[in-house]
Amino acid sequence: LRRGFRRLGVPISESELSTLLRSSDLDGDGQVTIHELLDRFVQSRPYGEGRSGRVDDSFVLGVGSAFGGSFGEDALRSSGGLSGLDWSGSLGSSGLGRVEELRRRISSLLGGRDGRGVSGSGDGWVHRRSLVQAMRHPPVSLSTASCKSIMRNLPSRANGSVDASGLLDRLEWISHRIKEELSADMNAVLGVETRDVPNSSSRDDEVVHRIMSEACSAALDRDSTLSEELEEMDVSGDGVLSRAELRRGFRRLGVPISESELSTLLRSSDLDGD
Repeated sequence: LRRGFRRLGVPISESELSTLLRSSDLDGDGQVTIHELLDRFVQSRPYGEGRSGRVDDSFVLGVGSAFGGSFGEDALRSSGGLSGLDWSGSLGSSGLGRVEELRRRISSLLGGRDGRGVSGSGDGWVHRRSLVQAMRHPPVSLSTASCKSIMRNLPSRANGSVDASGLLDRLEWISHRIKEELSADMNAVLGVETRDVPNSSSRDDEVVHRIMSEACSAALDRDSTLSEELEEMDVSGDGVLSRAELRRGFRRLGVPISESELSTLLRSSDLDGD
C-alpha cells in the first residue's frame, strides 16, 4: 500500500497507513483484501446522504436497480449488507458492461474532455445535463426515472452541477463486486483455480474479463461450457488458438471484440511466453 500510494502521488503518513489497515480489516483476520478496502471506502464516503448525514445504502441499491438489478430493502437486510447481495446474478456481464461504460464517461467528464460538463472548480462536480446525457445515451441507456432517482441522491449546487465523483465511487464498487462474483462463477464452471498473470495491466484485465465473461454467458445460454466452446474454436485441432480461430469463434458466440482487444487477449493470455 505504501508503494502504491506513493506511485499515485497520494501523501500518507505511517499513522494514517496504520489507521487505514486497521479500520479496513473488516473480518478481523489480520489481512486487508482489495474487496475490504473498497468496502471501507464505500462506508467512509458521505455520498447519497440523507438529512441525517448518514451514508444511505439505498442509494447503492438504487444505482444497481437502475442497471436492472432486482434489489430491495428486504434483500439488503436479509443479506447482512451490500456485499451479501447477488450482484453478478442480478446484473450479469451485460450489466457490468453498461456500468463500465458509464464509469468511462464520468471519468471523461471529470477529466475535462467535455468542457461544458466540468464545473469551474474542477473538484469532481459536473453539470447535471452532461451527467444525464452520459446516463441516457446507449449503451448505458438508463431510463428517465432511473436518472432522476440517481440525481436526487447526489449533492448539488446552485449552478446546476452535481457531485459526480460520488457516483463514480459507487460504480467502482459495484463493478468490483460483479467482477469478483463473475470470476468466482467462471472458475467454478471451468473447475480451475486462478493463476497469476505476469506483467498484466488493469486495462488488460478489464479487456480479458469482459470478453471471457460474455463468452462464458453465451456458452451457458447454449447449454454448453466455456471450455467446450474454446475447444470448438480450435478448428485445426492442434490445441493452439490462432487469431483467426478466436475471431471466428467469438463472432459465432455473439461476443463483440475489436482487433486491438483481440491482440490484448492473445498477448496477455500467453502465460508461458511461447
